[in-house]
Parts: sequence; C-alpha cells; structure tokens
Amino acid sequence: MSHKTKKVYRFALYGLPGSGKTCLLAALAMQRHPNPLGHSCIWRVFGSSYFDEVESYVDELEDDAIPVEELNEQDKHLLIRQRSQQWMKTAIHKLSEHEVPLPNPTFDEPFVFEYDFIASTHQTFRIELTDYSGQLIDPSLTESELATSLRHKFAEMDGVLILAEAPFMENQLVQKTQKVECKKQVYADLYLLQQAFSLLNCERESCSVLDIPVALLINKWDRYSNIDYTNPAKEQKKLVNLLNSSPPPPHKGLCDVLKFSVTDGNFKVFPVSALGASECVLLEDGDTIEQPIQVNPINAFSLEDAFIWLAQRRNAIDFEEFEERTLKYPTRYQKIGLELLNRFPKYSDETKQIQTILQTGKKVKTIRIFYTIIAIIALWLVTETSLDVINYTKHQIAADSPNATHEQLGEAENWLTQYIAAPYFRHLISKIFFNQEQAQNVLTQLQVHREIFLWEPVKKALQVNLQTALLPASTYLRYYPYGKHAQEALDIKLRAEFRQLKQANEAAFYLLSAQVKEHKQNVNKLNQLLRELRYLPLHPQAETEDMRQQRIALENKLSGLLLQKDIEQKMQAGKFLAAARLLNNQPEIYLSLDFKEDFKKEVLGKIEQQVIIALETNKKLDIADKLLKEYANDFPSSLQTKKGQTKVAALQRKVNERQDERLYEAAKRYKNLEHVQKYLQKAPLQIMSKEVFAYKAFLNSVDPSTTLHKLQLKLLQIHWKDVNDYDNTISVFLNGKRVIYNNKIHAKYYSSIELNDTSPVFVAKPNDQITVTVKIVNEDWFFDDDYGHATVEMPLFELAKGYSLTLRTDKGVKTGVIFFEIAGYPKAPPLPQWQHSDVL
Repeated sequence: MSHKTKKVYRFALYGLPGSGKTCLLAALAMQRHPNPLGHSCIWRVFGSSYFDEVESYVDELEDDAIPVEELNEQDKHLLIRQRSQQWMKTAIHKLSEHEVPLPNPTFDEPFVFEYDFIASTHQTFRIELTDYSGQLIDPSLTESELATSLRHKFAEMDGVLILAEAPFMENQLVQKTQKVECKKQVYADLYLLQQAFSLLNCERESCSVLDIPVALLINKWDRYSNIDYTNPAKEQKKLVNLLNSSPPPPHKGLCDVLKFSVTDGNFKVFPVSALGASECVLLEDGDTIEQPIQVNPINAFSLEDAFIWLAQRRNAIDFEEFEERTLKYPTRYQKIGLELLNRFPKYSDETKQIQTILQTGKKVKTIRIFYTIIAIIALWLVTETSLDVINYTKHQIAADSPNATHEQLGEAENWLTQYIAAPYFRHLISKIFFNQEQAQNVLTQLQVHREIFLWEPVKKALQVNLQTALLPASTYLRYYPYGKHAQEALDIKLRAEFRQLKQANEAAFYLLSAQVKEHKQNVNKLNQLLRELRYLPLHPQAETEDMRQQRIALENKLSGLLLQKDIEQKMQAGKFLAAARLLNNQPEIYLSLDFKEDFKKEVLGKIEQQVIIALETNKKLDIADKLLKEYANDFPSSLQTKKGQTKVAALQRKVNERQDERLYEAAKRYKNLEHVQKYLQKAPLQIMSKEVFAYKAFLNSVDPSTTLHKLQLKLLQIHWKDVNDYDNTISVFLNGKRVIYNNKIHAKYYSSIELNDTSPVFVAKPNDQITVTVKIVNEDWFFDDDYGHATVEMPLFELAKGYSLTLRTDKGVKTGVIFFEIAGYPKAPPLPQWQHSDVL
C-alpha cells in the first residue's frame, strides 16, 4: 500500500499595527461558535511529552546564547516551534480572562503555527501560518531590500493573508478625536502597504504580476456592522458597498493594488471578526480599549473562510499549471499530478481531469520516445553510411597504391574484415553500392599485396643471420598465421627463439657457477645459490643435454659442499653421531671416499680426546660415556674401524670403572638410602655391590617406620671424680620407669669401674624419643648421700651409638660420668675402600 504525502499549505500573514492579528491567531486556536458555512479549524498542538523533551533542549540553546541564524535547521525549527506554542498559550489564557493579549514579540525568526481547516467541500487543509509581524512596513529596509525580501518570501509561500482593521461606526462610543487619529493612522499604514506591493510588483523589468492567492482580511468587522452571523453573504455585500462608497475608505487603494498585483481571480477581501462584538472601555488615563463581550466560546465571524479560499485557490493555480504544462513536460509533471490527486476529493471533477491528463501525458511520453528512437536510428544509419563512404574511399586508395605503408594496409584489411563480418543490420545503406562480395574481392587482393609486403623483409634478414629474421618473421605470423609462407616463418621463429632461450640458460648457469667458486666458504650464500640453481634452467624447453649434465654436476658439487660444511659444524659441536648419520645417509656422488676415510680417523680422535679429558678432570663422565656408547652401538658400521672399536672398548672400561668408583664413594660418604640405591642401579661394573647391598639391608632395618624388638639399655662404665664410698645404689629409669637397680656399686677417688647391668627388653622405633634418667645415692639410717644424677632425652637411633651422662649433685658438683648403650640395635656393616675389579 503506497503512502500518500499530506500537502502542507504555507501561508504568510502580514498584519498592520492594531489590526487584531494577535487576537485572530489566538481565536483560531480557541473554541468558537460554528461557522455558518460549515467550515471549522483546529490548532495543532504538540503533545506534552514532545515539548518536555524539546523544552530542556531549547533551554540549553538559550543558555548557550547562540544566535538563531547560527543554528542548524533542526535546532532553529525546534526553537521557533517552542516559542510559538508558548506565546499562543499565553494569548489564549489572556482572552479567556476577558483581557486583550499582548502583541507577539519581534524575533529574528517569525512565529509559525499549524492549523487543520475542514471545509464544507469534504476537504481538510493543513496550513502552516507564518507571522511576519508587520515586515511589510519595516522602516529599517530600503525599497529594493523590501521588494527582494518580499519576493523571496512569496516564492516560498502558497498564499498571503493581509490583515487590516475595520473603521468605527459613527454611533460607536469612541471620542471623536480618537476616531480622527485612528483614521489618519489607518490611511498612513495602508498607504505603506500599497507602496510595498507596488515595489514587489515592479521588482523586475517586466513588472509581471504574482501568480499567488492573496486575501485581505478586514478585521474587527463588528466595529462597522451589526454582524448577521447567519448570512455571511450579507456581510460580504456590506464590505463591497463600503469599498465602493464615496468618499472611499482607506482600504480601497490597498484593495486595488493587491487585486492588480496578482493574476486574475487570485485576490479577495473578507470581512472578519476575531473576537465578535466588543465594548469600548474608557481607561483612567483617558485611553479607550476594546474588550470582547463573550469568550469561551468566542463569537468569531468568518475566520475560516479566507484560509479555505486561499487553499482552494492554491489548488486551482497548481491544477492550471499542471494542465498547461503536462503535455509539454510529461515526465516532470507526472509526479506533480500524483501529488495533486491527494488534494481533491476522490470522485471530484478535478480528480477525474488529473487522471485523464496523466494518461494523456503517458501517451505523449510514449510517442515522443518512439519518435526519438526512430530519429536515433535514422541518424545512426546516415552517420554509419557516411563513415563507410569515407573509409571505403580511403582504404581503396591504400590498396591500389604501391607506396602504401604497412599500417595503412593493416587498417584497410581490418576495416574490410569487419565490414564483411558485420551482422545483417549493419551497413544497410552501404551494401547497396558496395556489397559483401565486392568487399571480399578487394580484401583478397589486399591480403596478397600485404603478404608479399611482409615476406620480403624476412628473406633479406635471413641473408644476415637467423636472429635478425626473428622480428620480421614474427610480424608475418602475427598478421598471416595461415599464409603462404607461414610454415617457413614459424620454423625461423622457433629456431631463433630456441637459440635465444639457450643463450639465456647458459648465461644464467655460468654466472651461478662463478659465484659458487667465489663464495665457497659462505654457507648462507651457498644455500642461496643452491636454491637459485634449482630454479634453472630459465627455459626448460631450450636446455640441451650437455647443459643438463653440467647443471646436475654443479648441483651435486654444491650439495656436497653444503653437506661437508654441515658435518664440520656438527663435529665442532661434538655431535659425532649426528654427523656420522648425516654422512652415511648421503649419496656417494656428494662426498668422496677420501672424505669418509678422513672422517673415520677424525671422529675417533675427537672422541678419545674428550674421554681422556673427562678421566683427567673427573668431569663430564656421562658425556664421555654417551659418546663411547654411541660409537659402539649406533655409529654406522661403514664408518667404524676394528682399531677404533678396540680403542673405544678400552676407553669404555676406564670410564665405567671411574663412574663405578664415583658412585661408591658417594654412597660411602653420605650413607643414605638415596646414594646406596643410586650405586646399585647405575654403577656400570657393580664392583662393590656386595658391601653396598649389605649396607642397604642395614638402612632398611633402621628405617623410621620399622619397629625394633629385643632392645635393652645396658650400663657400661662409670668414671668417678671426688667420690669414695661403698655400697652405693644406682637407679636407671627408661621413659619414667625404673629398669635397673643395683645397690652394690663401689666408688673410689678418680677411678673407673665396669658395669654389666641391663634393663628388661623393650620395643621402639628408631625415631622414637627415649628418656634416660640415672640416680646414684648412698642410703643410710638417717639420711642419704647424693652422689649425682642426670637425665637425657633424644631419639633412639642417637642413643644406639652409645652415650655418656655427666652426674652432678643438686648443688651442681660433678661426681662422675656414666656410659651406656642400647643393646639389640642393628649395627652398620663396614664400607671398605673401592678396589679395581682385577684386584678383586
């Protein structure tokens, strides 16, 4: 479904001072008594949600103090809309309170209002009314500026309304002097309007009239007439009588100027009353003002008539222009006609006429297109025939001339070929006097002539050499690939081109060969040259067998050099196995037998050197071991010798013994399970495996998690100090429990006695904390003598090594030292010095 655009009529409103323009704008937006002709008007008010957003935005614009002329079109439109609506609401409120609203202020941009006028003809006109606030009589403008300004504004408008006030009736309550002054002012203002429209009318030299509807509204008609609201025609007649009265009113001159400044039928004067009957109120300062007698609704008279008349006249003007010009410019005015259809009722006479005109315009357009095509075809035939005549004459002369150049003969042959091969609709007129058969005969003669012309240079060039004949032979083949001498020319071309390509191949090869000799020691450059060599030959189809053999030989040589450099680098890095494998996997064509023999000797010497250094320094034995095993197990057999195998085996034995010794010494030094296990797993000869295995069993028996049974605390010896007494009693406590008691211990000054007392059997783990307390006293009837006591707490495995306690009295006097051990705790087996296998 197509979207129909609503026509918005743009009308300009010019009002004289005191003409009631403010009241008229406000009255159109308020409730009024119905129009006797059935017309109505509604002011289009933007919703509150729209202006809530706009108001904040406009406030920002005003706060920024940006001049209106510097705003973009969208911001300017929003600002004008907001100001216009605010002013209208204020004016409506004033009228509702029986007060006369203040005149609208003069801004750089005029107020704009939108109304929907509904006519009794079932038409709705959306009118955008721009209030220019007295700019017709602006004293600041020169005559030329005023005329130019008005014409520009009128060019943008669909119609113009001019507002003037009606004169007072004689019996109205107004002072006589005020009537006289008012009449003088009206004469002056209306005269200025006459001048403005005269300037507008004669701005151009032709003094052409304006094709725009103009309505003059005589406002405040209630001053002059007791309005009959039911009979607008009667009031219109009164206005006509007023204008034709003698002496005429000041409005008469303006009416004449306006009427004859526009095209016939586009001017009309209307009696209107914006507020209806008013009363004159005498103010305290002596001034008299008019106030409406009735508001809400306002008793307005004929406010809508002028606007609806202007819109209908605008439609009529546009319709007449469309009717006159559609047949001349059917394409341009087709869109205008479709827009006009939306302005008139669906089944109106105007709608039917527009549809008829549009159909006629389409027919005219079709006819014009048809004749245009015919004209183009005719012009094309005439032009083509003229060109054919010119070309035929030109090329016939070239074909007959013995001095014609190769280019001239070529142009003639091309034209004749195209002429013969052209489709049937080409050269229709030319074929009457020069048919295809004639053209074919001329073309055959021309080709014979031209072939001879092209072959003669080939024959002359062959007398010099083959290369000289290449260009003329190629030229001959380009134009005559199937000519009489085509095979000869092709042979010449192929032989000459083969020789050129062969020479290019040889030049590239010899240049690369020279670079190989120059950069023999540069690995990167040699790699680059090898890549370049593999792109040769430049022209494979021109490579001879001899050149192919030389290229293969150079590639083998270059590959051998790179391989040799790679092997040398690996040898220097100690990667002997990688070097051997690389050498063994290469074809014999790359490296000579002498190089392989030298490699066998060199690699054996380097391995021996590294092994000897490792044995002397006792470092990097694992690397030496790896090199020896790689030679013995992984080296290609073709790169080994019997002498080398024997030497490697002897060196391997020495390295194995040294590694075995190092692992044993580490186990002997640290005496922990880690180093013991390491020897048993990695020692290559396992010379001391029996001793190490025994020590491993001991370590397992004293593992912290192992529970030891049949343990006893055994006293060994006491070394006395300054003590001399008999029948002393010794008590030994194990973890708080007395386990030894002996009351027959004798003490002599600075002597030692052997003890053999043992505790009962107990159970513990090597890491268990054991507390041992020893007390020695001499018991008597009255009191006991203290001969020393001591306590120690430590893990079982520490006590198992044997321990001595220093005995002291309560006063700290040293009385002796007691020695004890843990019987039943496993004993560590000895780890003797490492010995060579031959000794064992």
